[in-house]
Amino acid sequence: MTDSTGANEVHGPLFPTWDEKDPLGSLKALFHFTVERGLSQIDWYKRNVAGVRWGSRVCRCAAIIFISIGSLLPLIAAAGIGLGWNGRKIPFEFGYVAFALAAGFLGFDKYFGLSTAWIRYIKTQLALEAALHQLQLDWVALLLKIQASSPAPDQIQAAVRRLLTFVQYMDAQIQQETDAWVLEFQANLAELAKAAQVRAEAQKPGQILVTVTNAAEFDDAPAVTLDGTETKQVESGQCNFLFVPPGDHQIQVIASKAGKPFRASQTPNVSAGGTSRLSLTLTPP
Repeated sequence: MTDSTGANEVHGPLFPTWDEKDPLGSLKALFHFTVERGLSQIDWYKRNVAGVRWGSRVCRCAAIIFISIGSLLPLIAAAGIGLGWNGRKIPFEFGYVAFALAAGFLGFDKYFGLSTAWIRYIKTQLALEAALHQLQLDWVALLLKIQASSPAPDQIQAAVRRLLTFVQYMDAQIQQETDAWVLEFQANLAELAKAAQVRAEAQKPGQILVTVTNAAEFDDAPAVTLDGTETKQVESGQCNFLFVPPGDHQIQVIASKAGKPFRASQTPNVSAGGTSRLSLTLTPP
């Protein structure tokens, strides 16, 4: 039987030995062995399709629910309808979170191949069932041509060829399903790696180089604060902030002269892996 990687793993009776004294009985044993192998493969797909079908439905239903929530929240907020509990309202910005969750469920379904596996399993199962039914009908027709308990050599060859044709078709279907899984898995891995690389490049930290043009005019070195959290002193007229996330940031510079405060501020935008250069002149408020 095939596992999740498509590798064959058949469990069943041993391959029958050929009895020269009873060729008809040997043919029947060979037929039953072939049918059992076909039923075993079909049963594997029937059992395993339930798991991927359930996973696909959960992911798709969850995505639909979160997309609906994300679409409705801005409309509800625009209509002035309050939703929440204990006097707290749900902000319409939660819609972005809902869209992100929907994308996550769809991505999980895609990268683990739940929906595509469901389709592959059903197609392969139906193809094997149709081939097995055709084999059973053809086998009855072959037996009807055998008038005695000792079939002719050409009749034996025809019967064996028919069994071989079914086995080859069954193996080809399983191999085709396995190859499709391998190609999809490799493509998903490559796409995931590319998306992770793009995401990492987009989030690559940059730096902000601040130059205070009149830094030497003050009693003490001006203090530069980044986003109200990190503060550095200006040295030789400059200050540098490293490992700054991409996006907009707030820079504020404060210094004093003869007890009088001087300030300057600016909102630079830091690109991924880039350097934002600022030039500020401190003036009294």
